[in-house]
Amino acid sequence: MLFSGSCYSLRRQLKTWHDAMLDMHKMNGTDVTTHDFWIGGTDADVEGSWTYGSTGSIFGFTDWYQGEPDNYKNQDCAGLYRFYDFKWDDGDCIQSVFLFKI
Repeated sequence: MLFSGSCYSLRRQLKTWHDAMLDMHKMNGTDVTTHDFWIGGTDADVEGSWTYGSTGSIFGFTDWYQGEPDNYKNQDCAGLYRFYDFKWDDGDCIQSVFLFKI
């Protein structure tokens, strides 16, 4: 879909964060800040240091829900969580929808 001069792809399949990143790279996409939606962020390399998985650049903006990220059971992937009014939450990287810019 086209929005503000950019094309976005919304994948409706449930995928792990890592599989979604592979799909994004196959389409030459970049991750987008958009548990329900992965946003491409991870702290898997250094706990508490959130970076974009596609570029390794450090987050310049965050919108964590109160008390998040909490690393509950070693959560390493950032997402927008609908039950937190789409504020950011750290998740376990298993399944969600991924939105990326192509």
